Amino acid sequence: MNAIYQRFAIALLILVGGWLVFQLPTPTIQIGDTRVKVEVADTDIKREKGLSGRESLAENEGMLFVFKEPGTYGFWMKDMNFAIDILWIDKDKRVVEIMQNVAPDTFPETFYPKEPIQYVLETNAGWTNKHDIIPGDIVTGL
Repeated sequence: MNAIYQRFAIALLILVGGWLVFQLPTPTIQIGDTRVKVEVADTDIKREKGLSGRESLAENEGMLFVFKEPGTYGFWMKDMNFAIDILWIDKDKRVVEIMQNVAPDTFPETFYPKEPIQYVLETNAGWTNKHDIIPGDIVTGL
């Protein structure tokens, strides 16, 4: 009987643990008055995959690429299915440059920031215009 209770307890822990993972809040950052739910790409594998293969992003969602050190990291549109805005963000969490409406058909071109950055935010094309995001805006929540 004791073995049955142990198996039941283990199964219950697995179920509760799985439920808790799905209940964790989605990270959110803010630029000006606009909040963005972000999926964080903070490993080489996640950064390389990025948004490739996805069909779309929800309205106020994006992918936040995080680098350990500032640099001029390149981005491409390999296997992308929709256009995006790319926000280049420096170590001081300031938007330093925005590339708008970068289309999937630009691949294999690689895009680089004009100065070192530590973060990149990819959003739906037109998002920066819609929310009046401009270079110089500060990003909080990073």
